[in-house]
Amino acid sequence: PGDHGSTFGGNPLVCAVGYAALKYIIENNIPGKVAELGDYFTGRLMELKSKFKTISGVRGRGLLLALAFTNDIAPDIVKASLEKGLLINQVKPNAVRFMPPLIIMKKDIDKAINILEEILGSR
Repeated sequence: PGDHGSTFGGNPLVCAVGYAALKYIIENNIPGKVAELGDYFTGRLMELKSKFKTISGVRGRGLLLALAFTNDIAPDIVKASLEKGLLINQVKPNAVRFMPPLIIMKKDIDKAINILEEILGSR
C-alpha cells in the first residue's frame, strides 16, 4: 500500500489547471487551427522543396513536420537556424523536425520559411 501514491496527482490545483487548459483548447478550436496551419506550413515547406534540390521530402501531420535532405546537412541547418533565432531539431543526419507551439500564427511560419530559405540559398 502506498507504493503508487502521489502528493501531486489529482489535487485541486492540478485539476483546475487541466480543466482550464482543455477549456481553452475547445473554446479556441485549437485542433481546427492546427489542421489549417499544418496544411499552410506543409505547403510552404513544399515550396522550399521545389526551389532547393537538396530537399528530398516533407513529411508529418498537423504542426509536427519534418524536412528531409538528400545529404547529411541537418546538423549545419540546425546550427544556422539557431543562430538566426529559429529553434528546430535534428532527427537524423539528413532530417530536421519542426514542433511549433499550437498557437503559432502564419506570420511565424513565414518567418521560419524565410530563415530556412536564406540558409539553404547560401549553401
